[in-house]
Formats: sequence, structure tokens, C-alpha cells
Amino acid sequence: LVINLALPRIGHGIVTTYVVQPIIWGLLIFFVLRLPRPQPAGKWQLRQDLPKLALMIGAFQVFCLVIGGIFCGFGKSPYAFTPKSILINLIFVGSALVAMELSRAYIINSLSKKHTVLILGLVALLFTMFNFSPSRFLGLGEPLETVTFLGGGAIPLLAENLLASFLVFLGGAIPAIAYRGVLQAFEWFCPILPDLSWGLKALLGTIVPALGFLAV
Repeated sequence: LVINLALPRIGHGIVTTYVVQPIIWGLLIFFVLRLPRPQPAGKWQLRQDLPKLALMIGAFQVFCLVIGGIFCGFGKSPYAFTPKSILINLIFVGSALVAMELSRAYIINSLSKKHTVLILGLVALLFTMFNFSPSRFLGLGEPLETVTFLGGGAIPLLAENLLASFLVFLGGAIPAIAYRGVLQAFEWFCPILPDLSWGLKALLGTIVPALGFLAV
């Protein structure tokens, strides 16, 4: 809420984006780590193996995106790839990823002892909404624009968050960081990205997490 509602009033400069935002995420990490840690629901052996499985699911999803790019084409990444830019983006993306998964793990494993499915679904929906600014929702108008937004962005992200929520429920924050970290690394640090249609994004973005559920 601070990032999406308060910071835009200050401005959209480099300092606000790449300094203030990581500081906010860092404060959240510090706060969550000081809270009592509720135990995940998975058995110890499962929690040991889950990060490896999560990495494999993330890698398989990236592989499917690359295969989709073979059919739809590729485009140049919009991000810079100088050593300084890579470091800045790593701090920017990494701080948000770790903070979100630590807080997701705390919320789910504190509340999911009862009504587990409902809690997982609500948290996944909430964290999906966190990835979009309020203006993105308010700007929807035309039916085609709405369908493109839902199919190419919101629904795949919801599927990703559902799987991440299931992973933290069973194994804590580390498996979810492993799964989403692979996807984030591909998006932010690969110089060439698949240029997929919104329909193919929706298809791959929902089928692969669903297969991930089955694998887990």
C-alpha cells in the first residue's frame, strides 16, 4: 500500500524506485523475521526436498515459455545489463521477493490450521493484487483490454501465487522463493525474452502451475 499509494505522491524517480522501495521491503523482512515462526504443515522430509522440486517446477515453466517463444518469436529485454544495472535490479527484485514470501509464509502458516483451502485462496488473491497498482484496475474499460489483462497477466499470476501459497503451506518460504525466484530471474536477467500472445501466456501460466500442484 505504501509503494502503490504513498510513494507515487512523492514521485517516480530513481531514488524512490530503487532505493526507497528496497528499504521498505527490507524493513518488512526485518519485522517478519522477528515474529514467532509458525511451523509449515509438511513433514520434515518433505520440507527438505520441496525446494529442489520447486526449482524444477520453475525451470520447467521457463522451458515452456522458451518453447512458446520458438513459435511466437522473441524480443529484446527492456532491462539494462551493465554490471551496475544488474546489481541494482537484483536488490530491487530480490528484496521484494524475499519480503513477500516470508510474509506469505507467516500469514498462511499462522491462519491455515482451519479453513486451509479458503486461506490459501484468499492469500493468493491478495498477493496477486499486490503486484498491480490500483490505477491498473481502474484503467480497465474496453472488453478486449480487460480480457487481455486477465488472460495475459492477472490469471497466470494468480496461478503462480496459488502454487507459491501451497508451497509455503507445506514447506515455508524457501520453496516459494525457489519457485518464484527462477521465474523472476528469467524475466529480469535474461537479455532475450519470448514475445508471447496473451492467450499463450494464459495457457502456459495456468497449466504449468497446475502441473506443479500435481507434482507436489
